Amino acid sequence: MSLSLLKNKLWAPFIEHVIAAEASTRSAALLRIGLCALIWSRWAQWVAPFSAPDAERMWFSVYFFIVTPMMFFGIFTRIATALTALGLLVIYYYFGHHQGVEPWTHHHTYLLTISTCLLALSDCGRSYSFDRYRQIKRYLKRGLQIPAEIGPRWPLMLIAIQVSLIYFWSALDKSRVGYLSGDRLEQMLMFFYFGSDYPNIPFFQPIMQISAWLTVLLEYLLVVGLWFRRAQRWLIPIGIIFHGLIYYCFPVSTFSLSMWVLYLAFIDPNVLHRFLDDLQKSSADNPTAA
Repeated sequence: MSLSLLKNKLWAPFIEHVIAAEASTRSAALLRIGLCALIWSRWAQWVAPFSAPDAERMWFSVYFFIVTPMMFFGIFTRIATALTALGLLVIYYYFGHHQGVEPWTHHHTYLLTISTCLLALSDCGRSYSFDRYRQIKRYLKRGLQIPAEIGPRWPLMLIAIQVSLIYFWSALDKSRVGYLSGDRLEQMLMFFYFGSDYPNIPFFQPIMQISAWLTVLLEYLLVVGLWFRRAQRWLIPIGIIFHGLIYYCFPVSTFSLSMWVLYLAFIDPNVLHRFLDDLQKSSADNPTAA
């Protein structure tokens, strides 16, 4: 077999199923709306004019509150999403790392930043957006068939890879004696709840050890399992509960909700599209009584 033929056999499936693959854009649109809401939840209060300590931050405030609503409502969506991603890079690298605004350098801020950057590569404005509304009106006015809500799928795959890498490195970092022994979980609970006195709870140390092992095993499982549709029906609910417990017990800011939203990147966009259609049809067939 010639080298060129071998390359074609290796690259053809990759190009067909990854690079050139298209699917419904509703997943990307829901990600856009969810991420934008989280961006406001994390930063809007701190970049608002009443929190701006200088002219530089004041000008950034104007920028932030122009591009993020455009991203949320889908007005010139790809441009708005790209400009929002650029703003988050400024927050994370310039204000955070360069100027030393320490809360803006945390991993949950990086997650929102990189996810928005990757989402900007998608056609996230072809569904649930003002752009889509204008497109429908324009095509109906001309008597043309409305374009399908279809776009490239590879940006969602990049987001999904990012989520898997988060789980992988998190599990790898915990795969050490200090965590698997349960000591790290004990320290966290004593810091946030019990103070310096060791809690008088039966089997406290074994519970911490079991919790530590289960956490690491679950994270390793999520690295791979979320990519398989049959496993998703179990792992996504378990992952949602897992991150909900983390949010309930510890101050993790937007991290847990971000992971909930980013699970959309793993779900087959066409399956989600049909589900939403069925949901809408069901609502239309059974309207709520006034």
